[in-house]
Amino acid sequence: MYQVEQVLVPVDFSTSSRAALAFARAIGKNSPRIHLAHALGEWRPYVRRVLFPYAALGEDDVEFEHELIEEARAHMLAHLEVNPDKDKSIADLTMQIGPVKETLSERVRSVGPDMVVMGAFGEGGVQPNVLGSTAEKLLRAVTRPVVLVRDYDPKPSIDHIVVAVDLTSRSTDVVAKALGFALQVGATIELVYVLPDPLTQDTNKILARTLDFNATKILERSRSKIEALFDRMVDHVEVAYPEQDSARELLQQRKVMVGDPPRVIVDHADKVDADMVVVGGHNTQSASHRQLGRIAWTIARTAPTHVMVVPPEKEVSLLGNDES
Repeated sequence: MYQVEQVLVPVDFSTSSRAALAFARAIGKNSPRIHLAHALGEWRPYVRRVLFPYAALGEDDVEFEHELIEEARAHMLAHLEVNPDKDKSIADLTMQIGPVKETLSERVRSVGPDMVVMGAFGEGGVQPNVLGSTAEKLLRAVTRPVVLVRDYDPKPSIDHIVVAVDLTSRSTDVVAKALGFALQVGATIELVYVLPDPLTQDTNKILARTLDFNATKILERSRSKIEALFDRMVDHVEVAYPEQDSARELLQQRKVMVGDPPRVIVDHADKVDADMVVVGGHNTQSASHRQLGRIAWTIARTAPTHVMVVPPEKEVSLLGNDES
């Protein structure tokens, strides 16, 4: 069963990084081991030439890089108000010079955390419907659940989680991650499925003139099948024996709505005062490219809550033998 024991927190000198660290510390009764990582960015060739015009062997710039890293480390610890010698939840703080995406992605691979927790915004501050550049890059690059932390709270509390599901095979792992996290932090969860309304994207009213779409009737006709898919999805979630009763109770809160999925989910999370939305990344992968789906991107950028994006891990069939 999913449990967060190791967390990687990419940090910079923003308030969002302090928010991410506070969030990581608040996971469970005993804080997980927290790995802090900061990428200083890659040096441009002209910077090296200006600083070290006569250092052909590169000895001066190596020493300078070491001093720069140590100075950045001291400032980062002060900014985060962290003392690694006294705070036993902090496993380490790594500082590296290099491209941000590649450096942090490599750190994720080497640590192998159960979760990446990072601020939704960088040093540029909060902007509506926009993520920080590092957050966007890591969402595309890493294969671990990523939590985007919105607001700074020195003692954050996660009490209610909205879990966006599409009732496809990938939803099982999304629910499993959300359930494990909810049990760890003592939160309730609500499984939300949004039946797409084709008219929400009909900007020119072409479909509206030819298609009779009655959401109420469609929900009534589809309710039994939707409930069956909910049940099968939940049945495929593996739960350890001591938690089975608690898990079964948590997974009973379900809601079905009609509309544009990301917009409806964001509005619903705001309406019920949710603390977090969990959504599947549903990314397509190739050797050189990773892309999140529209729903995940829209929720990550516009939700007023913290957002956990779960990359696809495994697929199981939610259809019966007679339906596959």
